[in-house]
Amino acid sequence: MWRSPRTGFARRRKYEDGGELLVRMANKAFWPGYWQAEKATESKLVQNVFEKGDLYYRVGDALRRDQDGLWYFIDRLGTQQFAPDFHHGLLHTHRGYVSLERGECVYY
Repeated sequence: MWRSPRTGFARRRKYEDGGELLVRMANKAFWPGYWQAEKATESKLVQNVFEKGDLYYRVGDALRRDQDGLWYFIDRLGTQQFAPDFHHGLLHTHRGYVSLERGECVYY
């Protein structure tokens, strides 16, 4: 994640350019973390991203959006592990999710 040397805050990229998916959290109690793995849990959390005191969960997936508002998976960042069923379950809860027959995931 790029941060400004002047402010220390990250800069949002254009959705069309793609980037890492971050989920804003109200506090650390929102996600209990990995079982008995405090260091791994802390590596997924990042603070002071866009403003002082904010907290985000680093999903580890890179996405981009096209001109029609459809979201596309680009890559899994930092690991070879990927749980498509988990991501499908998360995305499926959103009213804009469409699952294609070829196994692709599109979010709009």
